Parts: sequence; C-alpha cells; structure tokens
Amino acid sequence: MTDMIRTAAPLSRKLGDLGRVAALVGLGLLAGCSNAPEAGKTTGFVKGIFTKSSAQPRSAEEVSAEAAAALQRTDARVILISLPSVEVTTVMQKLEQNGAYETYGTADRRSLTLRNGMLTASRSIGSDLMSADVTEALRLVSARRAGQAVRVYRHLDGENLTVATRMRCDIRTGGTSQMAVGEINATVTKVIESCTGEAQSFENIYQVDGAGRILASKQWLSAERGAISIQQLR
Repeated sequence: MTDMIRTAAPLSRKLGDLGRVAALVGLGLLAGCSNAPEAGKTTGFVKGIFTKSSAQPRSAEEVSAEAAAALQRTDARVILISLPSVEVTTVMQKLEQNGAYETYGTADRRSLTLRNGMLTASRSIGSDLMSADVTEALRLVSARRAGQAVRVYRHLDGENLTVATRMRCDIRTGGTSQMAVGEINATVTKVIESCTGEAQSFENIYQVDGAGRILASKQWLSAERGAISIQQLR
C-alpha cells in the first residue's frame, strides 16, 4: 500500500507522531508520541491543491504545523486526510452535523461527509462520491464484528447522470493496539472490509475504538481517485 506524507510531531499542543499516520492508516500500525519545537507556527487551510501539479509536495513540517494550528484555533473536530492519487495531505475541520452525518471541509469548500467515521460523500475533490449506503457495513465495523454487507456507491458519469455501484463486502477483524495521534489516545481494533463488484474491487481498513468510533481509516472514494486516508485528530 502507498505510504502517505510523513509529518513531524509539532507544537505546544501534543499531536503525537503524525509522521506515522501513513503507516497507521495504510498498514494498521499505531504511532507513538513525540514532540518538536515548532510552537507558534500557524498556517491556513490548503486551497486549490486537489489536482496534480509539478510543484513539490508540502513538507512534513508544513502539514504538521497546519494540523496543530487547526487544533489550536477551534474546539471542533479536526481530521487529517491524505489522497495519494493527487499527492494531497491536508486538514479539514468539522463544519456541520446533520443527524448521524458529520461534514468536514477546507476553506475553499472541499468537503467530506462521514457517518461515525465512515465515508458517505465528497464534494469538490474530483470524481466525487455523491452518496453511499453504508448502514450494513457500519453496523459490523462499529461493533468490530465479522460478517457480510452490501453497500451502494453513487457517482456521476460523463453525462452528469448518477450511476449506482453495488458492492458485496466481507468484513473481518484484526488485532488491537494503542493509538496516540493528535488529541486521540485510545485502544483500537483493526477491521478490514474487502469489497467486490462487477468491475471494481478494493479493501477498506478501519481502526475502531471501544465506543465504535472509527478513528483512522483508508477508504475507497472512486475509481479515478482511488482510496482516501482519514485520521481523526480530536
């Protein structure tokens, strides 16, 4: 699996070892804690970076400082996301809650919608997930139980029409470990979801705490964008 950008631990607010978020999400390993003398550095949310360019990816220190600044300026939940297909790593802040659904976004109106940490929609990221039926999968993943689930993804085709893709998924559990990233410190269980459809197959990986909350994950977004990694920082 593809490793994401490594980030150094920052700042006065303890962020844990963000440099190992890639391993945490992609491989199910969990980071330890460290500290670095970056206090006082702030950055804004990233703008206009969801397309490939010849520019160098942002440094570990820049991403680390951005995450720290986000935690310092808001009491809302904050996530760190990584999208390897377009070489993007950035933070998103929780913007709104609609029942069980939480929407996180950047300053330039790019957003993800999560249900207890499971991806249900994206906007302005490209090849967006318009919606997803995740009820069966979420029930098993949150309970850290093996089983089978059917889920439906909806994307737009070239004529701007909604196309539904039905996937059959096998869910199994792995081991437990300790997660210490950002303001998160919890014992988590690894849950793997292997999904197959007519023309697509993929594997989602989740790290789930004792309350059933998905704290870190690698989840399929679309055929064009591939997988997105999401790490809760609060």
